[in-house]
Amino acid sequence: MMLPDHARFSSPFFLLAMLAAAMTAAPAWAQEDNDGDGHTVEDGDCDDCDPAVYPGAEELCNGIDDDCDGLVDEDFDDDGDGTGDCYDDDGDGHTEDGGDCDDADPAVYPGATEICDGVDQDCDGTVDEDTECYD
Repeated sequence: MMLPDHARFSSPFFLLAMLAAAMTAAPAWAQEDNDGDGHTVEDGDCDDCDPAVYPGAEELCNGIDDDCDGLVDEDFDDDGDGTGDCYDDDGDGHTEDGGDCDDADPAVYPGATEICDGVDQDCDGTVDEDTECYD
């Protein structure tokens, strides 16, 4: 016995099947390569607005998961703590890996000008050299 169209399309089983199909299909935006790097969100591109970020990209020391593996700067984990050591915490343009001896203080970094305050601003291991406080 064949059901009329209105009965087939309004059955609970048909509606559930349509809902399940709609939920498993990726949305259109996930299927587009918005940044032109050859990868889509559906393919695993974790930042489809940045062409330098995609699965398999070279991991750079920049505080970003460049290769979309869920880890940030993992190739630069010198101390083995599970996070990259190249993130610039204080925003002074220098990282701990780059010689910043106090990455919580933006006035302290390699090449900074020493001032008379008992702090090694230029990270050379000598405190207050080239100031009136230095002996």
